[in-house]
This record gives sequence, structure tokens and C-alpha cells, in this order.
Amino acid sequence: MAAENSITEDYWNSISKKNKSDKKREYATIGLVVSDIHNGFTEMVCRGAMSQAAKDDLNLVVFPGRYLDRECSEFGESVYDYQYNSVYYYARKDNVDALIISADSIGCFTTRERMKELMDYYEDIPVVLVASKMEGYLSINYDNRQGIIDGLNYMIEKLGVKKICVMAGPASNTDSTERLAVYKEVLAEHNIKVEDRQIVRGDMTHDCVSEFAKLLDDNPDMEGVFCINDEMALGLYDEMEKRHIEPGKDIYVLGYDNIVDGARVKPSLSSVWADPRQLGVHAVKAVAKLLSGDRTLENEVMKTSFILRESFGLPADLLDLTLQEMCTPDAYNEAFDRIFYRYREDPPSELDELHFHFAAFSDIIGRGLESQDMADNLLPKLKTTIDSFFSLHPVRYADTNQLIQFVNRMYNAAKKYYLENCNKFGMLDVIEHFQNRIIFGMEKELDTIHRINEKKNYSLKQFIRGILQFEKGGDLSYEGFLSNLTWMNIRHGRVFIFDKPLTHLKGENFIPPETMKLKVEAPDGTAEVVPAYKQDTLISKIFDYGYEPRAFSIVVFPLYSSENLYGMVQYDLSNDIFGEGDFLTSQMGSACKMIQLLNENEAIQTQLEDNLVAMRENNVVLDNLSKSDALTGIFNRRGFFDSVEKRIGCGRVDNNLIVAYVDMDNLKIINDRYGHEEGDFSLKLISTILSDTIGNQGIVARIGGDEFAFVIEYDTSDNGAGLVSAIKEKFDQFNDVSDKPYKVTVSVGTHYSRKGKKFDIEKALERADVMLYKEKKQRVKNVAKILSR
Repeated sequence: MAAENSITEDYWNSISKKNKSDKKREYATIGLVVSDIHNGFTEMVCRGAMSQAAKDDLNLVVFPGRYLDRECSEFGESVYDYQYNSVYYYARKDNVDALIISADSIGCFTTRERMKELMDYYEDIPVVLVASKMEGYLSINYDNRQGIIDGLNYMIEKLGVKKICVMAGPASNTDSTERLAVYKEVLAEHNIKVEDRQIVRGDMTHDCVSEFAKLLDDNPDMEGVFCINDEMALGLYDEMEKRHIEPGKDIYVLGYDNIVDGARVKPSLSSVWADPRQLGVHAVKAVAKLLSGDRTLENEVMKTSFILRESFGLPADLLDLTLQEMCTPDAYNEAFDRIFYRYREDPPSELDELHFHFAAFSDIIGRGLESQDMADNLLPKLKTTIDSFFSLHPVRYADTNQLIQFVNRMYNAAKKYYLENCNKFGMLDVIEHFQNRIIFGMEKELDTIHRINEKKNYSLKQFIRGILQFEKGGDLSYEGFLSNLTWMNIRHGRVFIFDKPLTHLKGENFIPPETMKLKVEAPDGTAEVVPAYKQDTLISKIFDYGYEPRAFSIVVFPLYSSENLYGMVQYDLSNDIFGEGDFLTSQMGSACKMIQLLNENEAIQTQLEDNLVAMRENNVVLDNLSKSDALTGIFNRRGFFDSVEKRIGCGRVDNNLIVAYVDMDNLKIINDRYGHEEGDFSLKLISTILSDTIGNQGIVARIGGDEFAFVIEYDTSDNGAGLVSAIKEKFDQFNDVSDKPYKVTVSVGTHYSRKGKKFDIEKALERADVMLYKEKKQRVKNVAKILSR
């Protein structure tokens, strides 16, 4: 993969050219293109990027899609989740100055070539990759070696494991490929043979259930497993639980990424610490240097380390330290780093003080070992130190599993020391008190989280009620989208709506229109409807927050319902967005659809009123409506039933009859995408083909908007299959030679009525409609002759 990690002279020349463009924004704007914002890895990358962008006075716009070409229905998700990927196409050279792209995460379900297509869309924008490698791009990546080596060596050398399997990712994913290679290398160094059945590839998510099952089914003698990321490790946990297999006891489990959920799960997950937050931090730093013209930048590889937890069983070697050894500066500093490792490079303000009290706690216990008098004198100070330590809420920052392990080991070492020396120091009680304070602190933190969630759930219900409180369509209906969002720490936001909904089908690249309408914005926590004359906004200006005097961090979500895109919403990138953003946006998408329907209904009502006035003025009598369809010239519904009654009648008939219900495929898509004139053309074409095919042998009519019907005398035993084939062949012939960019197709349901049988046209149509419904379920919602990918 060396070529994919090289930076060419052409790359630097292109960056220099791009940097000469006229930047009119006060702050440079960086785009962060990532996958599912609920994903733990994505969240931490975003948090790191947001933190560093604020320090460097850079605007940050996060574009969280899903995954390219993922079949969502396989995972119980919405089949329309592909709509999230539309946000990728809002990033352009005229509205962002540079991009950070998590390419391997976005493209973990697709091919390298497909991912390259998306990268080519950004060819005019400076790009830095995170946790990804592609030829000619600067990248920030993990060291995919040392942490894995340490974890596997521990499993083999300390735990005596010989049969180690691996849950790998797609072959196209560079991280997966490198981590799998290290796994093979370590096992080869220990002369451990690896069979093909020990390696199973998943999609790097929690959801590859069948792959987890295959790994366990094919390897009943497995002793340990390395999952190339924590998401798959946690998914494997679920499958193991179904089978009553206990991680850390029956099978040792090693993950990678060290996400927060891995530390919280029971038993806690041993993992390789590769801090995604720092990927975001270093990527923003690299972009800032890139934009300044710094040509000394090189691809960066970040250190990783092995984190030992319960999924490796009881770490007996850590219990061997004596109390004296645990109270040395080297020992307690190492313990502190292990407990608070997430804040090594970006510490909160409390961390130095936490370290001071932690070190004092260990130091006091160590000095108390000198004599009983010394211990008795130090007890008050030890209790004060513990109080000071917990006043800073260490549970919020600590890996609590590591903190509990440390105190448990100290308690066991102290108990052993005092029993051996026949001393009755009160320090043992104080250490036990420390244990209890940790447990109490965890319970208190969980109670706080519970109360916050209850309050959040109430606010969420109020928000949903608020966005649906409209009776008419119109700009005022969008006001609720940004009202009352301060509970999510959102003070800034904007809602952009297209002139009309856009049909976006799965597999199509989305190309945004050049302008959108800014319906409502919240410059300071208060939603304001934008006057109509100010709404039109160029795509180049959609990230310009002119009223914000400092750099901002925002996230972009699509507003959609099924196949229709209505626009997009922008929020502050607050902590709560990672958990609630998708849900809020889905509610807004539903509200957009309701607003559209209300607008259409109001337009119809207005038209009806105008028509009624015109009819009254012209003394039009409704009973004299023509029996012909005005658009196509064939019978309308009334004319159809009248003609059938006159020509065929009711009761028993003398000939075999075929009754067909014909429905045009995708009329709405053609109307929305190509215009109503093309929709009318399609309806006329259907009328012509049906009339030419049926001829004088039957009756043809347009009985609804896109619905046609015919009755024909037909002496055959194939229930009309040949006739239907002939009709569809004529449509194929037209589509092959026409210059239209779309295909016109129909679905047909038929009912065959034999001569001598009682005939009822309405019942016959109902039966034909049932057959039509079955065929329509198989149709493809694709009208374009060439599908753009």
C-alpha cells in the first residue's frame, strides 16, 4: 500500500493553485465528511475536530452521511437512509476551503472505484484523509501495529491462548488489511498456524450477525478472538450472549479503537487505544497548515497502545505488586495515565488537580507504612485528600473499570501487608472508603444521567409537538423547526428548502440546485422566519453565518421523506446532536411532507373555487360532462362503463373476455423530474399504444390519473398473457428508439372471463386490480435510461 501513502509533487502544486483562490470569508471553512454520526468512531473524530477548529479560529461544517451503497433494509434500518448521503454533495470549492474525509468508513460497503468517484467530486478542494489511505492524498492514520502486537502477545504469552480467530473487515479497507496482516505476523512469530476458517470478514459494524455466527460455528474450539474494531467486538458480544458464551472466561476478546461503550460493557472490552478524537485534532491542524501553504507536511501515523480489561479474564500479573511498590511515583503515575488516558493530549482543566490528589493519596499511604504513629497522624490528611479528589467528579473523566481495578488491587495489597505484619492500621478502612466513594460516585453519575435523559425526553416531546402545530402550509410552518432547541445547546440553525421537492432514487448521485430558499434561521436561539424577498440563497453562500462574529461548528442534515428531498437543516454541533440529531431531522422531514401536502391541498381548493365560479358564470351543467378524456381523446371512466354496458351488457356473455387494469409506472417521478408536459406525453403514448393494440375488438379508456382499462373479446386459453406481452413489447420498441431521457412503462393486471359465465365489469376490474397490485410490487422505481452512479 506504499503508493497509497505517498504525496506527489502534483498534489502540492494543485494545493498551491487552490490556495490562490479569493477567500472572502473572515474565517476559513473546513468540511468534515464522515459516516453515520451515531457511530462511536465518527462522534469522537467530530469532537476532536470541533475542539481544534475552535482553537484555530476555523469554521467547521460536518457532513454526516451513512455508507455508500449499503443495503439498509438488511440491517433493519430505513430503506431511505441513503438520502443522508445527499449531504456529501453540498461541499463545494466555493463554500468550503478544505475537506477532511473519513473515506474508508464512508466506503466500507462499496468498491474502491466507487469511493474514487466521490473523491473526484472534490477534485478542486484540498483534502486530508483520516483513518484512510488513497494515492495522492495527505492522511492521518493510526499505527496499526504496536497496540495489536502487545494485545495479541499478552493473549498468547500471559494467557496461554493458541487458537485465536479474527473478525476482519472488507478487503478494500486499508485499516482492516493492515490489522489483519499484523495478526498473521504475530501468530507466525509464535509458530501458531492460522486456518482459513479462523478469518471471517464483516462490514465493520455492530450488525454483521451472520458473520459473527459463522465465526463461532466454524471455530467451536476458539480460545481468543481479535476484532479489528470495537463496533464488531460489541456485536460479537451480543452473539456470544445468545449462546451463553462468556467473554473473558470462555473466549478472550480483543477490540480496536477503545470507544467509550467498550469500557462500559460487561465484561469490559480489552482494546487497542487509538484515539479517534486525536485523529480529528491532528487532521484540523494539518488542514490549517495546508491552507497556510506549508509544504513540509507528511503523512502522520499516531501511536496506539494496548488497554487491558475484563475480556482478558482476571489480570493476575497485576495483582503481584506489593503495597510498597504500588505507592511509588512510577507506579501511581502509570496507574493515573491508564485511568485517565483519554485526556493525555487534550486534558480538561481539572485533570492536573485530579492528578495532584491521586498522587497525594498514593504517597500518603506509602509514607504511612513507615510506622503506626505516622499512619495515625496521616489519616486525617488522607481523608481530606480523598474528599478533594471526589469533589472534582473523577468518574466523569475516568475509565471507571481501570479506576476500580486500581483501588481493588491497592486494597488487596494493603490487606495482605497488614495481615503479614500484624498491624491494625486504619488506612485499610480508608482505602475501603475510597472504594465505596467510587461506587457511590458511579451511582450518582448514573442518577444524574437518568435525570438529564428524563428532562431531555420531555423536551423532545415538546419539540415534536411544536413542529407539528401548523394548520396551513407556508413559511410560518417552518418556524417550529428551530424553536425551543436550547435544551440541546443549539443556539444557531438554519432551514433551507428547495423550490419544489426533488426525487432522489437509491444509486443516483445527488446534484443540489444552485439556489435554495432560507425559510427560517435562529441567530441567537430564537427562530426567525426569513422574509420571502430575502430567502433565495446561492449554494456558495449556504454556510455563511454573517451574524456570527466568531468561528462556528455546524452539522448538516437532509430533510427528506421516502424518495423526496425537501432541503436541509443546519445546527450547532452540540454534544446532544450525536444522540438526537438524526431523530430530530426525521421528524422535520415528516413535517416537510405535511407542509407540502397542505400547500398542494390549498392550491387544489383555490383551483376548485375558481372552477366553480367559472361554471356558475357560464351556466355549466355537470351532468353533461363529456364521455371522452380531454387529454388522450379515448373514453373516460363514465364513457368506459356506458360503452361496456351497451356493447357487452351484464349477465352471461357469448364470448371469452379479457378485462385489464393498466397502471403507468412512475408518473410522479417523470412529472417531478422532467415536467408535467412530459407526464402528459407519456399518458398520451399509453393511450395510443393501447388503442392500436386493442383496435375495434375491444374498448379502451383512461379511468383515472395514470390508470387505464380495456375489455376485449379474445379467443385464447393463456388468460391474456400473449396480449400483455405484445403491449409491453410495443413500449420497449418505443423506448429503444425515442430521444426521451426517460422510459415509459406500464404494469398490467388481467382477469379472464369465459363465455357462458356471468359477467360483471366492476367485479372483473376488481380482480384485475388484484393482479395489477402483485405486478406493481415487482416494478423498479427507475425511469432514467442511463442511471448515473
